[in-house]
Amino acid sequence: MSNKFATSASNGDHPVPGTLIDNDTLELVEIVDTSGYGIVYRAVETFIKPNKKPKTFTVKVFSCTDGKRSNHIREASLQYHVSGHPGIISLYQVLEEDNHMYFVMYYANSKDLFHQIDQRCYLGNDHVIKSVFKQLLDAVDHLHCMGVYHRDLRPENILCLENGLRVAISEFGSATTDRRSVEFRTRSIYHSPECQAGRYASDAYSPMATDVWSLGIILLNMVTGRNPWESATADDPIFQAYGRSPFNFFPSVLPISTAFNKLMIQVLDPNWKTRLSLHHFRQKIESISTF
Repeated sequence: MSNKFATSASNGDHPVPGTLIDNDTLELVEIVDTSGYGIVYRAVETFIKPNKKPKTFTVKVFSCTDGKRSNHIREASLQYHVSGHPGIISLYQVLEEDNHMYFVMYYANSKDLFHQIDQRCYLGNDHVIKSVFKQLLDAVDHLHCMGVYHRDLRPENILCLENGLRVAISEFGSATTDRRSVEFRTRSIYHSPECQAGRYASDAYSPMATDVWSLGIILLNMVTGRNPWESATADDPIFQAYGRSPFNFFPSVLPISTAFNKLMIQVLDPNWKTRLSLHHFRQKIESISTF
């Protein structure tokens, strides 16, 4: 690994922009995200054929000295396993150079779903919401058919193309192949109640049902631009209010249709065993004309 602009190939725990990798065929041009695990760069080819534009990639970089190499390898293997679907960010290769691991991936040019929701790109546009969300449903169905359950679906982990009209899932660090899990997850708006309390084997939950819950919260974000509560836990008073009166809760706080309210009650069922399945979720989305 070399660098065109600096004598040092790294700055702290990550390479500096301008660093060359993969036998100097890829240049890390700029850092685009530091919010999750690893540092994410936009990278371009350095060897360009005549009359051709250089290809652009997303490159996610981890330190090989952080003691989590096996976790990074596992994440890469799961993402590579499900790559090839239009709703999944494809992983092309994994490199290890100079104490760093590099995931070379497809580049999505319109930021992430969080940005699109924050810019209110979907508000009031039922046709676009339905089109984009069905892409997400199809992508998650692909994951589940491949035996992979994401467990960290949220707008920041869904990358966008065509100004948010196309979406693709990324970030497989929390993914699992276990159909039942007892792993306790950290508090998040997008995590289901059972995976925030599954501390013991007797509390085993379904990662498949957890993904459905996360999709429900994401859809609420797209439709309303708001979150329904901070976390689906016993110490969140707003979530507890929802639990006491699910049918009346959403219409009292969010501008949604009756049909959408009925759907959300089934998708955001606190009991994962009776929660709506992904298949039936998609069927009901097809039948909704107004969110």
